[in-house]
Amino acid sequence: MSFPSWRIPPIGPRLMSLLSSSAPEGRRTSVRRDLGESMVALDQGWSMGTELLSGILVLAGLGWLIDRALGTTPWLFAIGALAGFAAGLYLVWLRAQRMDAREAAGRDDHGR
Repeated sequence: MSFPSWRIPPIGPRLMSLLSSSAPEGRRTSVRRDLGESMVALDQGWSMGTELLSGILVLAGLGWLIDRALGTTPWLFAIGALAGFAAGLYLVWLRAQRMDAREAAGRDDHGR
């Protein structure tokens, strides 16, 4: 049995040609802006995921440590995990609000 050999074309040379001086100025600026916006969105997404996960891990960890000290396993761990989830969601919501406000301010500045 043989598998089909799919070859993904390399994107590096194509991207470099778009960014090179041979591409029209408007096109180069557009590609750079699109790449920059994509990287900002990726960064914000990773930050949101990290905030959610860290809230859960920190408060669940504290609950686990207190559970071990008091011998109340697993109650404080479960409460800590739920509280961490709520805290993480709140942090994600705050970041989304800041992103929306920044985007609205950007639209107002550019007249869009």
